[in-house]
Formats: sequence, structure tokens, C-alpha cells
Amino acid sequence: MNKLIFSLLLTAVSFTLHAQKIYVTKTGQIKFNASTALENVAATNNQVDSKMVDKTGQIVFSALIKSFRFDNQLMEDHFNENYLESSKIPKAEFKGFITNASTINFSKDGKYPINVDGTLSLHGVSQKVTAGGVMTIQGGSQR
Repeated sequence: MNKLIFSLLLTAVSFTLHAQKIYVTKTGQIKFNASTALENVAATNNQVDSKMVDKTGQIVFSALIKSFRFDNQLMEDHFNENYLESSKIPKAEFKGFITNASTINFSKDGKYPINVDGTLSLHGVSQKVTAGGVMTIQGGSQR
């Protein structure tokens, strides 16, 4: 199960620009896929609270475990009750850096591949992780 969880990918995260060049969203998205030939095990969480500093690439996100949605309701129930015990440990958190932040044009809409390096805390365990994903810039002009 740990292998499944640590294969999380950040994807399609849109940010809103603030005066301090800190980007914030409460509608970020995390997906994971641990499917096998016998069973589709995939979920999406569209309620991820995320903050990022553009110049340093520092990124922090937290996600309620109960917000992951599966195609199969029984699988979702087992995920929350048996595997991640989301009533006891309700959040997953990541703190780290986008290592290629300098390649992102924050003033131009588009999808940018990203690499992140940091610490993921999940089910009471913190572990260093490196993962890839996609950042989507929408409304790229500064507001």
C-alpha cells in the first residue's frame, strides 16, 4: 500500500497570484493509480489546499484523505476505513520544492511539467519523496 501512496502525482494544479508572489489554491488535484491487470485501483482528490512561492519553488499542500474519489464505492470505503484510517489520521501533507520552478512561465497560461522533492506525511509516517507532475497556469496575468 505504501508503494501505491508514494506514487502520488501532482497534476493540473491552478494557482491564483497574490501580491507577494505566493500562489494559492484550494482546488488543487492529486491522482494516484496503482491498478493491476486484475483490478483498477485509482483515485482523484480535487480539494487539495496548496501554496507555492514562485522564485524558490517552495510548495506545501495538504489533502483530506476522505476527499479521494474512486470509481468503486466499496474500494473507497476500504481505502478510508482499512488502509488509511482517515477518521484517525485525516490529512496527508507534502512540504518541499519544485526543483525545476525556473522553467515555469507564471505569466503565461499553459501546462508545465514539474519535478518535486520533499517530505510526504501520510498515515502518521513521513518519508522523503521525489515525484513528477504537471502544473497548469490559468489566468496567467497578474491580478
